[in-house]
Amino acid sequence: MVWIHGGCFREGRSDTATPHYFVDNDIVFVGINYRLGLLGFLSTGDDVVPGNMGLKDQTEALRWVQRNIAAFGGDPDKVTIFGESAGGASIHYHILSPLSKGLYKNAVAMSGTALSPWAFSRNATDRTVRFAEYLGHPVKNSSDLVEFFKTINSSTLVVNINNALSDEDRLSLFTCVWAPSVEPEHESAFLTEEPWKLVAEGRYNLVPYMSGVTDLEQLAQTQPGGVLSTQEQVDNLNANFEETVACDIRLPTRPEQLGAASLVRQFYFDSAITLQNNYTTALFDSHLFFVEGVDTVIRSMARYSPLPVYYYQFAYNGPISQFPGGPGAAHADDITYLFASSSLDPNADGAILRDQMTAMLANFAKTDNPTPEVSSLLTEEWIAYNETSPFYLRMSAPLSSEMNLFEPYMSFWHDLLP
Repeated sequence: MVWIHGGCFREGRSDTATPHYFVDNDIVFVGINYRLGLLGFLSTGDDVVPGNMGLKDQTEALRWVQRNIAAFGGDPDKVTIFGESAGGASIHYHILSPLSKGLYKNAVAMSGTALSPWAFSRNATDRTVRFAEYLGHPVKNSSDLVEFFKTINSSTLVVNINNALSDEDRLSLFTCVWAPSVEPEHESAFLTEEPWKLVAEGRYNLVPYMSGVTDLEQLAQTQPGGVLSTQEQVDNLNANFEETVACDIRLPTRPEQLGAASLVRQFYFDSAITLQNNYTTALFDSHLFFVEGVDTVIRSMARYSPLPVYYYQFAYNGPISQFPGGPGAAHADDITYLFASSSLDPNADGAILRDQMTAMLANFAKTDNPTPEVSSLLTEEWIAYNETSPFYLRMSAPLSSEMNLFEPYMSFWHDLLP
């Protein structure tokens, strides 16, 4: 199993994921690193720097696994790629890219897809030029731009990166400044079309697939220190909702984006947005930035792939969650239990859930089925998702099988967006 870390494509590293519980399940665990930030995702929009170097690093790591994993007791024909957040989006990019075809057997995308607004840059070249100009260099051409960046100390390239954003993009509640983008056609291109088109038409690699979300991904934004946690911040959202949300709506023109944002407001908020209804604010925020994209990809996979598709919601809030006692599981709470739960009593609910998660992921990697049999540990059969029976597994204490995740919200979003 090859782990791809998250971190908004600008931070993170492989060794934060501890492999112990996977090794206990007879898994050979590989954690990889890749170029981040401007060095991984700047683009000049042409063949000078077409972009997506970080994703190509990941692809090269997967090629390395194919060549070498047998020496570590692994099987190159049984590679499962998995990741969370920007790592989850990366997993989905490998599903979409012809460069990665054949380098893995199964894929698990946790809390991220290429359709997540923060995970795709529609104006990567514009951001590259703007950042160079912020650093004091008027850009003449692509080669000139690259030569300038080569003269800059690397530490300068990772500070004040929001100066690369346009005034419109700065309004976003959540964005990754340097992110994957469409490349011009060339021999080693990773991505040459917008992700949503590939998803809509089923033009991607078909493998057994697992994906899901936490039940309140953007909870942190409404908690102390978050961008929607003070009266002033909420008043600003209330007064400028359409302008704030429009830049993250997957529609082609600004008027269409503004119109859709107005519909989003009407659907989620009956009246004014207030601090008191911050659960609804966190829910809308979570659906916009995470759940809609994951749900869209799951539905597409179920439609086009003959192979099993598994959907989940992580809904456990416990002592090592980001907001213990809060109204839901926040972004990355699932990987906290997956990788950083050794302090828990082995019989505690959180430790049992960790053991269930690792066992199900290991089973999926080995057999394409996370619950080949119900047992004292795996107490619930995880039924594959399909369009007529949209099952998902609710990961909490205890596990439970459910249907129609986040309806009617998802029907609203799918009617709104391509």
